[in-house]
Amino acid sequence: NLLLSPGVYSIILSKAGFWPYLENLEINKDNPIKFVIKPFFFLQNPSGVLIGSNDPEYIKILSLFNKKLLPTEENPVASKDGATQIYVQDKKIFTKWLAEATNKPLFFSVDGTLSSIFNPVTEVRSLAFYKDRNDVMIIAMQDGVFAVEIDPTGTQNLQPLYEGKSPDYRIDIDGKFYVKDDKIKRTSD
Repeated sequence: NLLLSPGVYSIILSKAGFWPYLENLEINKDNPIKFVIKPFFFLQNPSGVLIGSNDPEYIKILSLFNKKLLPTEENPVASKDGATQIYVQDKKIFTKWLAEATNKPLFFSVDGTLSSIFNPVTEVRSLAFYKDRNDVMIIAMQDGVFAVEIDPTGTQNLQPLYEGKSPDYRIDIDGKFYVKDDKIKRTSD
C-alpha cells in the first residue's frame, strides 16, 4: 500500500524489451480513492513463425479466418471470467459490466454500461479480450494489431502487437494467436 498526498501523479512502469505502461491519476483530498494498477506488458519486438501453404496446419488455420467474428451488441464477446463484455456498434467499441456491482470498476455507469470506450477512425477487423483479462482488449485495425485498456479515463494504454498492411487475427480454442496479413509491410534500411 502506498499513501499519496493530494496531487496529480504519473506512474510509469517499464521493463527492458517491453512497451512501457503509463498511469495518470489525480488524488483529491475531498475524494480519496483506492487505486489499483493492473499493468500489461508486450514485447517491443515480438517474434513469430510464418506459416505457409505447405504447413500441415495451414488449412485449419486459414479456416479460422473464413468466419467473421466481430462482436455486436446482440452477440458480444465476454471475458473469460464473465465479468465484462465488449462489442462494436457504429464503428465504436462498447463494454458492459456483468459481475457483481460491488466489484464494478469506477469508470462504469451505475447500471454497468459504458458509452464508447474506444472510437477508432477506421474499421475494426477483430476484437477480443486479452487472455485471462477483463480489462484489456486486442484490436485489429488500420495497419496493426493492438492491446488497449477498456478504461477510457485518464491514460488509455495502447500497445502495438503487430504492424503490417491490413492485418487481422484469430485465437484458436487452445489460445494460439494467429495473424493474417497478405500484404506484409516491409521496411528497407
